[in-house]
Amino acid sequence: MQTPQPPQGYQPGGWQQPNYYQPGPPVPQKPRTQTLNLEYNVAGGLCYLPFLFIHIILPIIFISSEPKANKFVRFHAFQALFLAIAGIVGGVGGYILMMIGWALVFILAAATQEPAVAVFGVIVTIFFVVVLVAFALFMLISTLIACIKAFSGEMWKVPVIGRFANKYA
Repeated sequence: MQTPQPPQGYQPGGWQQPNYYQPGPPVPQKPRTQTLNLEYNVAGGLCYLPFLFIHIILPIIFISSEPKANKFVRFHAFQALFLAIAGIVGGVGGYILMMIGWALVFILAAATQEPAVAVFGVIVTIFFVVVLVAFALFMLISTLIACIKAFSGEMWKVPVIGRFANKYA
């Protein structure tokens, strides 16, 4: 019987850990913004955060600094800025209309001395409060969805505002 022979290239003297590291192809870098060196999806998502006017400042920075070829960041910057402007204009406009409605009701109530006018005033107030709350909910939900979609790398368009953002991006 033959004794087993060690494999070719075997050297006695101890065990050596095999070299498992094999360099692979380089990992491609994700594209980044020019200004803050952020990944595109992070930059797009940050445009929507309503914290200390970031939702107004960051979109202006990205609109002014990013090249027109960067459609993703520019689209979300324009959409976030238009969304913020619509929220401000809608909120202030609704509040002004509510105050005008109250003033008219008080003037009518003082001039006519009718209790029905007071009931009408309550109805007008409830209507404006419901409209303002619905508008605020629409703005909140739109901002949350757009923020989540931007962080996911998607270009979701807010109704009406998204068309304008796509046009200017």
